[in-house]
Amino acid sequence: LMHLIGDFENMHNSFEFGDIIEIVKKDLNEKIQKAEELGVKNIIIDPGFGFSKTLDQNWALLQRLQELKSLNKEILVGVSRKRMIYQATGGTAETALIGTSIAHFIACQQGANILRVHDVQAAWDAINIYKATLHLTGKN
Repeated sequence: LMHLIGDFENMHNSFEFGDIIEIVKKDLNEKIQKAEELGVKNIIIDPGFGFSKTLDQNWALLQRLQELKSLNKEILVGVSRKRMIYQATGGTAETALIGTSIAHFIACQQGANILRVHDVQAAWDAINIYKATLHLTGKN
């Protein structure tokens, strides 16, 4: 289940709302409830990076991603080579590999369970670097 406001025609427009995490949590919680009422058992949530959010909202969402853990669902993060990455680095989607890898590392730190990626090896490297830090903190 993914958070977005609007439809196919305007889903890439940004909308101003209050606290982005609270808005996304509320929307996803409602979608989870509806899906479960229909008998759906295995639900993965996607906060919808790049869909109906400003750049600042996307970064706030990544920074506070762990707050979505309260929904008790696996979290999918799709930030690979997105505008939020290449605008922060001053590059293009084609040059956004390093920025994407850093964002993947942050997503792992913040509780992402699944990454949607373009560059599999680079994503594995980010995940493995993150995992290497876990034993230093006593986390598993």
